[in-house]
Amino acid sequence: MDARIKETGAQNAYSRSSSTELLQREAEHVEGFSPELAVVTHAGGEELAEPIVVRPTSETVIGEFMAK
Repeated sequence: MDARIKETGAQNAYSRSSSTELLQREAEHVEGFSPELAVVTHAGGEELAEPIVVRPTSETVIGEFMAK
């Protein structure tokens, strides 16, 4: 399927990881929201100031990106 999509000239896009703030906004935006995600609290041997949320897709992250 990926090859057929790329034949149209489309390219894969990757969005950044989400913050807990954007995750909360998504929970308010989507009725029945069920987070399917991983929360990263440590990186490089250090605790992060704010956890980073990693999920396969996020409407609020993509919407914020497209608005810019």
